[in-house]
Amino acid sequence: LQDPDGSSTLEIESRAREALACVAQGDRRRRYAAGYLKRSLDALHASVRSDGVDEVSLTELSELGGVHPGHLARAFKKRFGVSVGAYHRRLRIAEAARRLSRRDEPIARVAGATGFADQAHLTRTMKRELGITPAALRRELG
Repeated sequence: LQDPDGSSTLEIESRAREALACVAQGDRRRRYAAGYLKRSLDALHASVRSDGVDEVSLTELSELGGVHPGHLARAFKKRFGVSVGAYHRRLRIAEAARRLSRRDEPIARVAGATGFADQAHLTRTMKRELGITPAALRRELG
């Protein structure tokens, strides 16, 4: 948000909650997903923990479900409306937002712990996905 005004805080909070809602929606949909999709979602969620993010590949996820990677990619997007990679990125952004609410952890460390190459990568991604930078989100949440 370039020009802060009286509704900036509302806009920032709205976008952050929207990202978290996407993840929560995935949690609800997971209950009704086919077995291989549920196992893939569980693995994606398990890869994003409070102590860091594990790398996960489409091949590994498809092996968990016993399906071809192409089939998993198509079925995942059809069921959840986003690609596997986009879903995982949203999980990482949600974890970064949660960590940013704690003011004691440097943004660069949050970026590394949530699977981003560096602070600039997190900033670009968060700005693109949520419309706000990590520093601005931290200020608003603080």
